[in-house]
Amino acid sequence: MVVLSGSSTPELAARIAQRLRIPLLRRNLGRFPNNEIRLQLTESVVGKIVIIVQSFQDPVHAHLMELLLLAAAARRGGGRG
Repeated sequence: MVVLSGSSTPELAARIAQRLRIPLLRRNLGRFPNNEIRLQLTESVVGKIVIIVQSFQDPVHAHLMELLLLAAAARRGGGRG
């Protein structure tokens, strides 16, 4: 089991991972020059249960898109829900 954080509340995700005594997954999350979101998981999630922590504070559309990309990346990487 691992915790994966979006950019909206990384401190909350770190505290959740610490409290549950499970690793906080490292990822590269940024923007391309055209302002599209760039996401890369830097660790394997194969066979692991992935808990995604992301809130929908402003800008809601950007945080929702991050959540969808995080979920897709975890699924493509072999993670379990």
